[in-house]
Amino acid sequence: MSRRHLLPLRIRSLASVTVVLGVAFAPGCDGSRGVVPVEGTIRFGGQPPPASGYVFFVPADGATGDPADPARPRSGSALFMQDGAFKVTTFKPYDGLRPGRYEARVECSVPGGAGQGEGAGRSAVPAGFAGPVIDVPAGGPRPFRVEIDVR
Repeated sequence: MSRRHLLPLRIRSLASVTVVLGVAFAPGCDGSRGVVPVEGTIRFGGQPPPASGYVFFVPADGATGDPADPARPRSGSALFMQDGAFKVTTFKPYDGLRPGRYEARVECSVPGGAGQGEGAGRSAVPAGFAGPVIDVPAGGPRPFRVEIDVR
């Protein structure tokens, strides 16, 4: 194919990409699915976490119904590092949670003792710890802040 024939193809490809990007970023079409940005901090007895870990947000009311319904809570998760800071992901990185009531569940492991195999560790979360129930409002501050202290 000659260079002369490639130019219209390049222009058409660029126009297609522009249309796709325009639709993706149009108001109301951002893919937010009704989520509220949620970020926060994990502490262990008021101190930074002993290691990185995860916090999971699970609908507290055993939500049922149409998963596409933006009023229905959906599970989300976040990675926290040793500073304890996190941002929640439900559909795409750091988008947040749908409004609703969630149980927070924390997982954090520290290296095991001498003589244990590689990857072996123990949970830094006390056995009796029950994560808090979080109410994410439809309106209000954005991002919505969550503070969890594991004791």
